[in-house]
Amino acid sequence: MLSTDGNQRCSAAVRLMIGDNIYHILEVDTSDAEKPLSTKLIKLKQDETLEFSLENIEAQLLSG
Repeated sequence: MLSTDGNQRCSAAVRLMIGDNIYHILEVDTSDAEKPLSTKLIKLKQDETLEFSLENIEAQLLSG
């Protein structure tokens, strides 16, 4: 759960394998914004983990 002002936000991540490529679809509840849902497609570098990328994305979401 993400929260900036006491209102909780939910997020979900789905992993897709297409050929040799691995992608993650990240959905974030933004019901307190203009649009109720935000979607991001993430393709990680080989040495990155999804958890590391999610920590960075969550920090950016909560700061802005």
